[in-house]
Amino acid sequence: MRAGLVAAVWALLCLTAAAQQIPHMHDGSAATLQAVIDYYDRGGNRHELLDPEVHPLGLSADEKSQLHAFLLSLSGRIQEGA
Repeated sequence: MRAGLVAAVWALLCLTAAAQQIPHMHDGSAATLQAVIDYYDRGGNRHELLDPEVHPLGLSADEKSQLHAFLLSLSGRIQEGA
C-alpha cells in the first residue's frame, strides 16, 4: 500500500466509533463530539504548546452539522475482510 493510503486508512480507523469513545480529546476535556468540532473550529485553545498548524476553520452551522453526522455514521463494528 502507498504511504498516503495507509495514513488515510489509519485516520479513518481512528475515527471509527468516535461517538462512543467518551470523553473525547487526550485529556478528556470534550464531553461531546460537538465540543470537539467547536474546539477545532475556533482554532483550539491558544497556549505555547498548541501546534501552529491548528487554526480556526470557519465552519458554517450547516458544515458543523454535516461533520457531526459524518462522525456519527462511522459508528459500528469493524469486520475484517469486509
